[in-house]
Amino acid sequence: EAFNETAQELAQKNQYRDLLRKVADKEVAERLLSGQVALGGETHGMTVLFCDIRKFTELTQHLSPEETDALPNEHMTALTWVVHEHGGMVDKFVGDMIMAVFGATGSDPTAPERAVACARHMVQERKVLNMLRGTNINVGIGIATGEMLAGFMGSEDRLNFTVIGQGANLASRLCTVAGQMDILVDEATCEAAREGRSAETLPPMEIKGFSDLQAVYRLKQEPTTEHEPAGSAISTF
Repeated sequence: EAFNETAQELAQKNQYRDLLRKVADKEVAERLLSGQVALGGETHGMTVLFCDIRKFTELTQHLSPEETDALPNEHMTALTWVVHEHGGMVDKFVGDMIMAVFGATGSDPTAPERAVACARHMVQERKVLNMLRGTNINVGIGIATGEMLAGFMGSEDRLNFTVIGQGANLASRLCTVAGQMDILVDEATCEAAREGRSAETLPPMEIKGFSDLQAVYRLKQEPTTEHEPAGSAISTF
């Protein structure tokens, strides 16, 4: 009886782990299972990436509910894999938008470079899916770097791991104004990822929620040969 009870408890724990990993990023799930949960978080430098499908409503207006559901599911599955491939954490999905964080659990000087490599990989992955599915779906990506708070927010009864701060707000705004297959980054990301030589400098932008004009840069689709990040896997076709 004791053996059976132990086996049932282990099976139940594995079910909890699998379930948590489906509703939260793997790293967050492990922290929840280990009991490392408390309201609040810590502030340090990190990089946030937002990736959104352009004209999603227009793309799906003639699709059935089943087709409308399948399209973002395939998209999110592929791009989540890309985020993890570059060492990022998926914070949340909002409609057809994905929010990813690099360096969320501790200061990491490589976070901006990994986020940029991830963005380029996302664009390439979307092109591959378009080719395989015969679709013409485009994304816009915004990235920003800065001091932000990462941790569990909410109430004692219901928690959500997230990142808040001006950097997250700026990345979201840049994603909103990004064109089709554009990767827009702020000045901090451009400098930290050493993209200054190849990036296109855009006119300073007035961004909602920011009192000063923001320096914005559009990145080339391919990385410069002088500093391609190690371990960045780019889909080929």
